[in-house]
Amino acid sequence: MSRVTPLLCPLLVGRDDLLDLADRRLADAVEGRGQFILLAGEAGIGKSRFLDSVARKARSRGAEIAKGDLAPQDMTVPGAVVLDLARTMQRIEPLAQLGKDLLDVLQAADGDEPRSRRLLVLGVVDRICESLIAPTMLSFEDLQWADQLSLEIVAELARRIRDRPVLLVGAYRTDELPTSTIREWRSRLLTQRLAEEARLAPLTLDQTALMTTLILATGLPAPATSSTRSSSAPTGSRCTSRSCSGRSAMRHDRTVAPSANQPCRRPSRTPSSRASSASRRKLGPSRRPAR
Repeated sequence: MSRVTPLLCPLLVGRDDLLDLADRRLADAVEGRGQFILLAGEAGIGKSRFLDSVARKARSRGAEIAKGDLAPQDMTVPGAVVLDLARTMQRIEPLAQLGKDLLDVLQAADGDEPRSRRLLVLGVVDRICESLIAPTMLSFEDLQWADQLSLEIVAELARRIRDRPVLLVGAYRTDELPTSTIREWRSRLLTQRLAEEARLAPLTLDQTALMTTLILATGLPAPATSSTRSSSAPTGSRCTSRSCSGRSAMRHDRTVAPSANQPCRRPSRTPSSRASSASRRKLGPSRRPAR
């Protein structure tokens, strides 16, 4: 039984302007001027692929990379994004101690009253800022599922990294903002200029055609049906068998329609058919006898 998996384009198509922005903000962060980029887009448009590309750029500049990802069930878990961030930090040698310290701070949290909550936020952010003295990228994905405490910690972190070599990148789905909390959180960050938003728009038809051509890897332009079908769905740099013209077509179709300057040729005829035509021409058209 075959397993259907997404087809990944070898190049990131149609995101050059956003990659340039990430390059500039990463350069600022490496020089000690912390930055926060909010990456917005609908589901399946390529946010994860873009985050991976930014992480590779950060790694090439010598930065450490740590991620805090969320799932729908994390909306009811206080500080879920920091819990996942600490978990990934423990697997990175330069950040392992920080990851352990963050888990200790969260586990020692006492009470949910406003004063205790604020002290917890400040305690977590203090530990992060004191420890990150080398270039670091912290990535948070699917923030539309973040709980209130996680959003408070990320916002406070955005305020405190302005003089740190830290790049924050937070991604969220524009079509799945379940509460007004994250909308207000996003609005405050943008209004106070603590973050800037980069929106991933759907690819154009030409960009989709290029992406499909790269996936097909035939050296020939993609069939028009593949480009049209894939452009009708949300498209990042990943093309599923449903959004393009089917896995079998994408893997095995090697036919190309004739161009306008290349006339179609009739298929060759067999000797028997040619002989039959010649005899009909000699006999002339058949006529039915008159009644």
